[in-house]
Amino acid sequence: MQKWLLAVLCTLLLPCAVLPAAAQSFPEQVGFVTSPPGNRTAKDFVQAMMMNNKFAIVTGNLALERSQNPAIRAFASDMIAAHRKIGTDMKRITDRSFVNRRVTPPPVFDPPHAKMHRALLVSYGPAFDRLYVSQQMQDHQELMATLEGYAAGKDGYPPLQRFSGQTVPMIRDHQAMLGRIRVDGPSPSGAVAAR
Repeated sequence: MQKWLLAVLCTLLLPCAVLPAAAQSFPEQVGFVTSPPGNRTAKDFVQAMMMNNKFAIVTGNLALERSQNPAIRAFASDMIAAHRKIGTDMKRITDRSFVNRRVTPPPVFDPPHAKMHRALLVSYGPAFDRLYVSQQMQDHQELMATLEGYAAGKDGYPPLQRFSGQTVPMIRDHQAMLGRIRVDGPSPSGAVAAR
């Protein structure tokens, strides 16, 4: 009987043990989303978008500090402005609709974004540039899946679905911009698999 009870308690408490302290204290604030893009609640969709915006802005600022490549610096500036606008536009919708169910911006990166951010923090010069572009390509592919999946979902919240559909062309433009950036040297090994 005691072994059974111990097994049940371990099963219930183990997920809390592996989350960062912020997730354990304030689970509604974390914004870690694991559901597939086409099967997200409105709150999950917003939290996934907030995480992506946070990553785009933080890494964009890092690129402005570290990169000497004019194309990367221009892209980073555009990303900061675009993702701030995405956040502002989305907040207008959520402020009107999620009454008493506030969606809070994530205080920390989720594990995949944290891993990518750490890799960028220890990169410099052309290696930084290659890694930044590679990560942005990957993240924008995932963002596109998030937007298209939610827009096409059967149970989505219509104002957020419209927002998703209207944001898709902007993300396609970002992907096209990334495709035009040239960085000296070979692609970093494992950069796309950094997540």
